[in-house]
Amino acid sequence: MKPPEPELPQVDTGKRYDIYCIEPNRQSVVYRNACFKGTAVLLPHPGGRMHYPDYVQLEQSNGQSIFIPRSSIYRFCEPGTAVIAEVISPDKPSAG
Repeated sequence: MKPPEPELPQVDTGKRYDIYCIEPNRQSVVYRNACFKGTAVLLPHPGGRMHYPDYVQLEQSNGQSIFIPRSSIYRFCEPGTAVIAEVISPDKPSAG
């Protein structure tokens, strides 16, 4: 008998987050104090195969909704979180 797969944690979509995304021009943007409202498919996929929704609906801090490509999201955290990260270059060995 196959052991049950561990349950993945669920994102609390009732909370607001700072949502970091990559724009088509490769710039990073952040939607501050936004919340996830749902997912959507712009056009039906041919063949009826299973697929993931193309877009995520965000509610901005002003209450207006926008749709962003699912693949553009690279980070989200509680509003105001100080993101502590270090860029690691393949040419520079990490300290430690």
